[in-house]
Amino acid sequence: MTASAGESSLAVKTGDTFVYSCSGSWLSNQTDVQMPESIQAQFYLQYIACAILEVNGVTVTVNASSFYTTGIFMEIATADYGGGYVPFYIPAGLGVGSVVPNTNMESSPVEVCYVNDTITRTFGSQPRTINHLDIAFTVEGFPNVSCNAYWDQNTGVLTQVDYAYKNQTGDTSTTWTLTLKLTETSLFTVSGPETAQPSPTVPELPAAIVAFPIAALTGAALLYRKRKAN
Repeated sequence: MTASAGESSLAVKTGDTFVYSCSGSWLSNQTDVQMPESIQAQFYLQYIACAILEVNGVTVTVNASSFYTTGIFMEIATADYGGGYVPFYIPAGLGVGSVVPNTNMESSPVEVCYVNDTITRTFGSQPRTINHLDIAFTVEGFPNVSCNAYWDQNTGVLTQVDYAYKNQTGDTSTTWTLTLKLTETSLFTVSGPETAQPSPTVPELPAAIVAFPIAALTGAALLYRKRKAN
């Protein structure tokens, strides 16, 4: 029997570090379709690096640095399950049919979501069991956006999330994608020596950083939002 969100706890802890690469694409020949600013800003976001400062129940506080082509934005963010359209951290030990917590919030899918299946993926030449969520919902006015999210079952850490939208009517079409992918973590080896890629430095602990206004971080709306005040 797999654990539910209420029966299991977050496995992440103070001092854990994570680096995610960010990428996206946009292609449209529909002159009346404009890319929302919050999605457009994602294409300037290259990495998110974060270090956990505190875990209190399901509430996670991180020192996060967002690396854009236009500069670096840093902040200390606090949110249940780490925030995001889908959460960055879910309880350890979940499996098929388990509730994915925090997916029924205002800025997330409108109904409770459940783990669809578990798969095996190789990280650093080691196989790991991964929980997979496959859903579709409206994002920034775009209906039926496909979302595939993957969490490491043993730690509950988000390893990848892919958003994809496609609409074609005759010869006109609009497609866009956004991907967030774990490239480095202190919890387990992600890449082997032959595939390792350079990544930004994770913020040091304890943090002594400048808190930028939330408005400056609207570009991270899909990938790193839903925080609450300390």
